[in-house]
Amino acid sequence: MAAAKGLLAPIVGIVYRGLNNLGALSFLLLALALAWREQRRLKPLAPEGSRPFNMWLYMLCVAPSYCFLLGGVYLLGYLMVHPGCMAVYVGGVLVFIPMMLGLALFFPHNGAPARQLELLMPGLALQQFFNRMACTMAAGCCYGIPCRFGIVFPDTAWPSIAFGRGTRVFPSQPLEAAVMLLCFAALLWLLLRGKRILPVFPLTFGLTGFVLEFLSGESKGYILLGMNLQQWGYALVLCIGVIFLFFPRKEPQPGLV
Repeated sequence: MAAAKGLLAPIVGIVYRGLNNLGALSFLLLALALAWREQRRLKPLAPEGSRPFNMWLYMLCVAPSYCFLLGGVYLLGYLMVHPGCMAVYVGGVLVFIPMMLGLALFFPHNGAPARQLELLMPGLALQQFFNRMACTMAAGCCYGIPCRFGIVFPDTAWPSIAFGRGTRVFPSQPLEAAVMLLCFAALLWLLLRGKRILPVFPLTFGLTGFVLEFLSGESKGYILLGMNLQQWGYALVLCIGVIFLFFPRKEPQPGLV
């Protein structure tokens, strides 16, 4: 058994890192594709002498914002002081949103900051889909509580070690992955049809994570007013989504002098 576990651990690690890296790559490629589409759409509308949407300047805002997202992911994981929470995506989202809005202010010809952020919402949902699939494949990290209608992980997985081999646990990871995949599809479909999508991801992501944390089987470190830090993070993202509901709807500006 020990030998089998030793052989399995590197494979699990490769799969986990591979899916997370695929999520990061999908976010950046989707951001680039949507920026290119926005540039093609707005360039013919720009008045003569004005500055049209520039996808490369836009990506100069996205790149540092994404670096801060990665920093937020590991910072919250560190604060959770639990080996199963070394990377927490909600921490990155909380840093990424204000960072992107702030940087977008320096490029008003690319549109309102809210619009610039809106282009990235499908990518955030798609990346979390890959993140949660990685958790599912990584021997069940971020696992749920024992549940009669749950799923059974291998004997060497964390849920089996915590609750005993053969224990069924609530499928938190695949459930959130499914929600995020549906959210991504809906966001992309709505965005390509010119609909307002700014509040959709933070509301869906925040509410899903907040509820699933009540069904988590892991110890998540510090508890404040009955909730762990990760759950507080989801609550803050949910509040951001509510605030975004009241953001005025502004059509993208074709260019500024």
